[in-house]
Amino acid sequence: VMVTHSPAHAEWAKRIVHLFDGRIVSENLLEAV
Repeated sequence: VMVTHSPAHAEWAKRIVHLFDGRIVSENLLEAV
């Protein structure tokens, strides 16, 4: 688990979950390059 405010660091993840006020507002699964 990694928590970051940096989009550049988030690109290292396979899955990105965006939260707002403690709730999930979007979830992205990234494809391998």
